[in-house]
Amino acid sequence: MEGKGILIVLLGLLVYLQLAGCAGSGGGASQDEGLAKVYCADSVINLGAVRSEETVERMVYLCNRGAATLQYEVQRPDCDCLSVRPMRGEIAAGDSARVRIAFSARGFYGPEVKRILVAGNGERRMLEILLFVDVKGEAPFDIR
Repeated sequence: MEGKGILIVLLGLLVYLQLAGCAGSGGGASQDEGLAKVYCADSVINLGAVRSEETVERMVYLCNRGAATLQYEVQRPDCDCLSVRPMRGEIAAGDSARVRIAFSARGFYGPEVKRILVAGNGERRMLEILLFVDVKGEAPFDIR
């Protein structure tokens, strides 16, 4: 009886990994539609507390969960404090690509939320990546 429970847990884990990961069939109906489908597991990033003169970087992976080649483009961020590389690229079906996001805290003070939008050729809606950061240090203005 114990062996049967372990087998059920392992099968459940395999199904979860298949649905959550980039590899294999891409996890669902979008594979059958013949479209590219952009996905990012790290679509909410907490950069934590940083000093006001710091630049912090994070790597995220954009995945193509569709059946066609994904052509993506990061919409130009509305703040010079963000740098995204590469801004555009191509990802084969079931594959992923690494994207570097950098945030410069210079000129900021306190909690900040920044938004990055990624457009793909397979879907009408854009993928949204949110960055949360709390900038510590001296305020760039006088608060008396």
